[in-house]
Amino acid sequence: MRAATDGLLEGVDVSQRPWFRNATAGQHLGDVHEALLLAKALRAGDGAPPRFYDIAFPL
Repeated sequence: MRAATDGLLEGVDVSQRPWFRNATAGQHLGDVHEALLLAKALRAGDGAPPRFYDIAFPL
């Protein structure tokens, strides 16, 4: 990964994440899901896990 929002996952190996693998083949539009790698860093004030919709593509 070359860029990360606020550096949260900068330097982390994301090569096995579905959004990364699919994006290397063109583009990835994912379903709403919990953020496995970001959950600890981005907990909501109410303790609910954050949910994300992944959009990824090569630049």
